[in-house]
Amino acid sequence: MEPELLVDCLRKVSEGHPWLDSRGIQWVLEAYRTQGVRPLSPRPKVQLTPKESLIVSCVTQGMKNKEIALRVGTTEQVVKNYLRKVYDKLGVADRLELALFCLHNRVLDSSTKAAAAAPSSGNGTAPDLSPAIAEPSTKLS
Repeated sequence: MEPELLVDCLRKVSEGHPWLDSRGIQWVLEAYRTQGVRPLSPRPKVQLTPKESLIVSCVTQGMKNKEIALRVGTTEQVVKNYLRKVYDKLGVADRLELALFCLHNRVLDSSTKAAAAAPSSGNGTAPDLSPAIAEPSTKLS
């Protein structure tokens, strides 16, 4: 991008105006033109088990595998195995994609009841599904 064009872009955006360069405009127009031509292939509705739903809920709360294992009453390796199975079911590659997929497709809305009904951690109480609060980190990565 030419420096002058970049400066124009920054000025427009700082004033609250949208900015698209000619390639971006072409991409949007082409996507719009082909929108009706593309075959619709929605993903089939995937049903998660209660334990999978509970683990996914914990992931979306930002919990680490070790924390999830403690919450669910299992081992870290079992949590990893469940996550791999969930990734395959939902067609995602990692935790971030899983969280975004769940948010976009409201996966947990329909699974919340299932997660709440998941087996307890062995102490006679249901697992706590409240969000985990992390301490602020001073380490930059």
